[in-house]
Amino acid sequence: TSFILNLKFYLAKVGENLQTLAATFSVSCCLSGYNDASLDSTAQTGNQIDWQEEGYQKIKAMKEMYYAELNEIFQKISFKLQQNDSLPQQPKPEQLQKLRDFKQMLESLLQFLQLT
Repeated sequence: TSFILNLKFYLAKVGENLQTLAATFSVSCCLSGYNDASLDSTAQTGNQIDWQEEGYQKIKAMKEMYYAELNEIFQKISFKLQQNDSLPQQPKPEQLQKLRDFKQMLESLLQFLQLT
């Protein structure tokens, strides 16, 4: 149980960082689409490159901070699910489904961090 609580706290922090990153992308996308006659196309292109680079750098930093640990957690959960599949007496279906859902979420996070 302490492992699960620590994991939930850790993933909440990762989630907060991802939400901040998503918010940055949303605002930047809206701003980069702003079409004002006083803005020239060079300035618009520069802004677009700036926010894309900023997003790339944030994802890269998050990958460096979290990828190894998230991958390790993913591997542990995968192993645990394999063990449970080989047991004659299966744990409660709700617990197994939660583990499968959690594994899927981790897999999505890992794929996102692989973008860099």
